[in-house]
Amino acid sequence: MRFNNSVNSKFCAVKLDLAKAYDRVDWSYLELAMEKLGFHRKWRQWIMECVTTVRYRVRFNGVLQNTIQPTRGLRQGDPLSPYLFLFVADGLSKVLHQEIRTDTIQGLKVCRSAPAVSHLLFADDSLLFFKADERQTRAVKYALSRYCKATRQLINFDKCSVLFNKNQAEVVMDAVNSELNIHRGTFEAKYLGLPTPEGRMKADKFSPI
Repeated sequence: MRFNNSVNSKFCAVKLDLAKAYDRVDWSYLELAMEKLGFHRKWRQWIMECVTTVRYRVRFNGVLQNTIQPTRGLRQGDPLSPYLFLFVADGLSKVLHQEIRTDTIQGLKVCRSAPAVSHLLFADDSLLFFKADERQTRAVKYALSRYCKATRQLINFDKCSVLFNKNQAEVVMDAVNSELNIHRGTFEAKYLGLPTPEGRMKADKFSPI
């Protein structure tokens, strides 16, 4: 990924890693989020009935153990779970938008007339874009702290990664990494099944697709 003008060269991209994101979903928060979004009470009851009546049994050495009743979380593999998790992820979007309205976080523009983009969310995959300075980094850290406190999500900063423009000053990169406690400076080769952009994208990078 490359920011190709003098303004965007001051920005950075952060890929968040949420620790066991589905397993940590707080049921109370999920129900309140649906209520805030205007879902009818009967509909919320149906959804929460699907979520909260889950039971698990584990087979250990061939012996079926006692039933486990969870108190939070969404089932992995359930086709409904990604959609329900979006209500939780929307909380992150809300706190970031609050920071943008107060001008403490500035979004990235791909061109002068384009809208500013501060984050991209796909289920539990999150990308954040902000100006690489200490003030905005602290604002991002504060927003993430608020989100985690409200939703009981947990960010694994050891697995998060941050990407800077090649022309970014070393002292700036160190300050951002130190504030967020991120140690990985490269993204994975693929993101959501697509090659991670780096410089000019050529056709051969998409040939496996």
